[in-house]
Amino acid sequence: MNKIALIPSEADQRKIGSQMRELDRAGSLGMMNWIALGDLVTQVREGIGSARGTVATGGVVAKGTGIKGWLETYTEGEVSESKAYRYEQLAEGIRAELKIGKRINLAQVITGASKEPAAKALLDKVANFVAGKSQRTLLIGIGKPDAQRGGARKSGKEPTPEEQREAWLVDARNRAVTVFSGMDELKDRWQVLSDDELRLAVDNAQAFAKKAAKWLATPKPLRPALNVEQRLKEAQS
Repeated sequence: MNKIALIPSEADQRKIGSQMRELDRAGSLGMMNWIALGDLVTQVREGIGSARGTVATGGVVAKGTGIKGWLETYTEGEVSESKAYRYEQLAEGIRAELKIGKRINLAQVITGASKEPAAKALLDKVANFVAGKSQRTLLIGIGKPDAQRGGARKSGKEPTPEEQREAWLVDARNRAVTVFSGMDELKDRWQVLSDDELRLAVDNAQAFAKKAAKWLATPKPLRPALNVEQRLKEAQS
């Protein structure tokens, strides 16, 4: 897909560099918020699990409803189950990587609600670890979760080819879900783009729509297999 060429003037390049710095800071802050949200998801999930031991029927803690029903009820559907699960993965990964105990309310630390003496130091530690990293980097780089949710991570060891392949597939799905969820949430924000940026977005969207339509029109048995190994090589090069 095409990319917009930067205007090679010193003033414009400095302006673009400044925008990059601001966006990087905003991205880091957004990542922290996602981690805090993920920690809240874990709290809700654990609360539902505890309530099921004492509540027989009814409400969002009833068996078969779970976190999806809770999100639909208490976030009015604005936080989807797929996003909640992805954010929860981030929070769990941060806990495992930085060895943050379960008794520490990570969401309160990140939002500043915790007034514990050690909260500020822990907040700085998390912020420094997250700085400059993407959601993709964090989801893959901090270790792959075991099959059971909340299980121990494998960190400090070189992942096997099978683990790398599985991690790439998980990341690919997460990124696709994020993009398409973001399109629903975009609303009229696209109007802040310049005409050149908008033309590029239209071109890219049309190119994607053409590829996706061709893919859907091809019977499943005839669709080419996704070459994950090639994608891994490209990512590592």
